[in-house]
Amino acid sequence: AKSASEPVKVVPFMSSATPASSIMKKKILCWNLKGSITSFDENTHNAIEVEFADGNIKPIRFSDHYGFTMGTLGEYGAFFAGPSMTGHPSTISFRPFSSWASNSEWTTSLSPGEEALSIAVGKNFVVVCTSIGYCRFFSLSGIQTDIISYVGSISTMAASGNQLVILSVIPGISATHYQILDINDNGESSGTQKEGYLPLKAHSHLAWVGFSNKNDLVIHDKSGRLQVLAQPFGNASWKIITENLSATAKMDWFWLIAVTDMTVIGVECHGTERVPLASPKPALKTCVLSSPVLGGSQAAERFLRARISLARANVDLQRACLKHSPTSDIVLDLGDDVTDAETEVDRCLLKLIEEACKANKATRALDLASRLNLSKSFEFGVKVANFYKMPQLAERMVLVAKTKVADARRAKHEKERSQKQQDVPKKDFELPAAFHDKHRPSAGLNHLNRIAQPAKTATSGAVVPKSSSASVDGAVKAEGVEVNDEGLPMQVEGVTPEKPHHKTLSAAVDTPKSSKPDSIAALKARLQAKNPFSRRRTAHDGGSGFNVCSGK
Repeated sequence: AKSASEPVKVVPFMSSATPASSIMKKKILCWNLKGSITSFDENTHNAIEVEFADGNIKPIRFSDHYGFTMGTLGEYGAFFAGPSMTGHPSTISFRPFSSWASNSEWTTSLSPGEEALSIAVGKNFVVVCTSIGYCRFFSLSGIQTDIISYVGSISTMAASGNQLVILSVIPGISATHYQILDINDNGESSGTQKEGYLPLKAHSHLAWVGFSNKNDLVIHDKSGRLQVLAQPFGNASWKIITENLSATAKMDWFWLIAVTDMTVIGVECHGTERVPLASPKPALKTCVLSSPVLGGSQAAERFLRARISLARANVDLQRACLKHSPTSDIVLDLGDDVTDAETEVDRCLLKLIEEACKANKATRALDLASRLNLSKSFEFGVKVANFYKMPQLAERMVLVAKTKVADARRAKHEKERSQKQQDVPKKDFELPAAFHDKHRPSAGLNHLNRIAQPAKTATSGAVVPKSSSASVDGAVKAEGVEVNDEGLPMQVEGVTPEKPHHKTLSAAVDTPKSSKPDSIAALKARLQAKNPFSRRRTAHDGGSGFNVCSGK
């Protein structure tokens, strides 16, 4: 027996692909809902044929001179990789299905001694894991966008949209490690979304890994168990959606190619065969999922799967709300998806409530009713209770419904109040109102000069000191100086303190003194002593002026 310290020999594989065979000259490189890739041995070289699920799209066929052993189909193109051979190193190649420009396909050779072990294609990126521990990312046009490392020995990869999962075996640990990465629009890894170990059965191995049509990670082991990673963001958990896929499909073996919300799609294998023949290509079959619930209740089984869909819809909505406005189309569409998922959950619960009432299980029926989501569903639940002559149950259902409505309103009000608080613009700094009332008439030497400068009346020519706040504002407006919200003069473009537009301290000192005993210097000193937020003196006018508008 091997010790734990000995390296584990891991043979990488590609999901929905048949292994190489010296007998068969045809090999399935990839088969998914978009189509299939088949490799033909033509003795001197290989030929690649890409067939599409959409029969309106013509198949693509080309000669393969690099010996591609891996291939995968994406939304916009097919990605290939092959081992090193005599005369050339390991090679990767991408061929788009259509392009506005000619010569859009590209081919790149890896470094000498570096072998391609696994490949995947997403919405706007392709990635290859190599024998030196690299994950090399490329854009669909061939730009090298990122290089990261992976742990252990690579087992396989899968991608969907902007997600990539890397599965590897760590030496000394008899478990398969998974890491789900977020890939940004530039084809770069933007961080780990979730990671952990696959919950495989004892002495079982991974047979298939991929993403469902809702971008949930799904695994299928060789014992037949099918599991989905529910709520991959945050507190995720693996849910068993089928214990034995082959037994559910009533086949010797079900070769999986895709998983949807309610069904799995694959190929039937007979006897001891575990992979289909590449030619003639067998027909696809569909199998309805069935969770291993006790009692055989179809409503209970549907309820478990509907809850997974509802949890996924809520997570998608939460993520969208962080990136988009609550009134945007994407958020509103996801909100409709949540409502649809809640309706499906309530439909299953109402069926279970009817079964409980029929069996005279009032406590179970009330427990089920407390899990309803929509107010309309409570009305149907009360009708079911009254139909089975259970008035106490109906009364308690009404109380539960009222409590849920009150809680929903309270949560809505708290959310609206929190939103209003977030929408209020915050000021960097705001002085107390008492400070403005106390210091506004004498804030800055421009106002101080006007306080000290006497003004003559039009009739008698007598000197009248202007000391009120209103008179100061009037003087400022009379001179054509713009005033801000605090009543302070704003700096006029192109005007410096030396120009006559601003009165200097020397001009104020040369004027006749008012009847007040305080001098200008005393007023200025008292102002700065009382105002801890006074502006710094500037070099204008020999250090005697203040630049009020710039705050310096």
